[in-house]
Amino acid sequence: MLAVGSDDPSPSSGPKVSVYELCEPQRRWQRVESVSGARAPAVDAPVHDLAFAPNVGRSYALLAIASSSELRLGQERQCAKFH
Repeated sequence: MLAVGSDDPSPSSGPKVSVYELCEPQRRWQRVESVSGARAPAVDAPVHDLAFAPNVGRSYALLAIASSSELRLGQERQCAKFH
């Protein structure tokens, strides 16, 4: 899993955080999640830092998002190895 944040200050530039997962058969990264919508409120400010927490014994990933206006913790979908 890979998380990418945007520092674009424009609110109309799309999601500020996207999560990608490597699709082994095609050897390509595919976006599996964007931090926006009903499940997670949108991050509107530029993102300064992202960090995954170690997933010791968990079947899901925890992602911390730091922007100029807030620090947000979010639960991402289940990790591929537990499907």
